[in-house]
Amino acid sequence: MFEIFTDLLHEVNKAMEEIMRKVFIEYNFSISTMLIIGQVKKEPGIIISEIARRTGIAKLHISKTIENLQQKGWVEKRPDSSDSRILRIFLTEIAIEQMKQITNQIKKLIIKDELAEGEAVPSIRNLAKELQISVITTKRAYEELENEGYIVKVAGKGSYVAPQHEELIKEKRLKIVEEKLLEAIKTAKPIHLDLEELEEMLRILFKEE
Repeated sequence: MFEIFTDLLHEVNKAMEEIMRKVFIEYNFSISTMLIIGQVKKEPGIIISEIARRTGIAKLHISKTIENLQQKGWVEKRPDSSDSRILRIFLTEIAIEQMKQITNQIKKLIIKDELAEGEAVPSIRNLAKELQISVITTKRAYEELENEGYIVKVAGKGSYVAPQHEELIKEKRLKIVEEKLLEAIKTAKPIHLDLEELEEMLRILFKEE
């Protein structure tokens, strides 16, 4: 099963390598920085002292890291609604988009039935090693997949692809269709393809499948 899972993920490996390159090279992020980002993602609006309590990282280091992340467009500070002296930390849309990539790729494999219900998925450590990405990033991706019902964790055994409700699967696949159609429309407009021409192309392709 490990080989099957990793083979499937290799098709998206290049995209994830690009994400990691951006994070660790272009943004020059350390492990402690990724831990701080993880806490902000888990609890939007968290304050520095709470991040320090949860991670064990010094508040001064966290404060400097937050300043650095703010300059790079990854986080923003907002004053607390009841006390403007308290600054709350939030991820920006750029950061959220970057962190969605790995989970979105695995979700697509599950939705396309390339990963079946009940199949074991590799351990966090093994998958991180296989794809040459951070264990922290992989762990966070697995946690998000579990929270959204894509995988389930069994104590002492590992993680497995969760049962998918038929209507839920249909809804997820419809969303993929919508995204692909929007992409086709955006590609068609610059070359002045109208709706009628697009519909004709769709009819032809639909019949050929």
